[in-house]
Amino acid sequence: MPKPIILAAMLLSIAPMASLAAEDCPSRPFHLKIDIDAPREVLDHSRDTRALSAMLSDRSLPGYVTQGLTKVDYTASYSTEYLSQKREDGSWCSTVDSVTVKFGFLAPPTIYLARSLPEGSCMYNEVRKHEYQHLRIAQDTLEAGRKWIGTALKQQLTQGGAIGPTADSANAVIDAGIKEIVNKITGGLYATARFKNLALDTPENYARLGKVCG
Repeated sequence: MPKPIILAAMLLSIAPMASLAAEDCPSRPFHLKIDIDAPREVLDHSRDTRALSAMLSDRSLPGYVTQGLTKVDYTASYSTEYLSQKREDGSWCSTVDSVTVKFGFLAPPTIYLARSLPEGSCMYNEVRKHEYQHLRIAQDTLEAGRKWIGTALKQQLTQGGAIGPTADSANAVIDAGIKEIVNKITGGLYATARFKNLALDTPENYARLGKVCG
């Protein structure tokens, strides 16, 4: 199962933005905000096992009926404000004034429990507990994003600004670097979350769940 060290290695492998000029266009103090949007989960007890199976992004395990499912959709975006100054040679030096990254759930996570499970029964409680483990993975993914995106952007933006023939072209260089960082880190986080979720949905875990209420 992927560990945080993988993300650390990925962070260190991010190349400096093209056309950065730390000496000729040094960075300035900037404001960085990582805005995590984690709305509270919703419980849905209205669907049957067939409907839940049809919602699976990965195949269900042979011989097992889908009695619970956690649906999470992630979203990531950012906005940037720049400070640009014309140089003596006519080129422009742009630096970041502020960056706000929004990372979170596109909608409230939904925990689906099959309607055939009597509310309050042993199986209902165990399936619910299992689905909350999946939700915890999603919540941990957001917290990891807060840490890794913030660290990577600080490391990158303190190296210096960007020089271009126009203010917009210099801004575009910085924007491309920010976009690369956000995409690389969130992509790695999504992959890590998927592996962790698959590690929960194993025949051994399902068999253990069945024995608890057997």
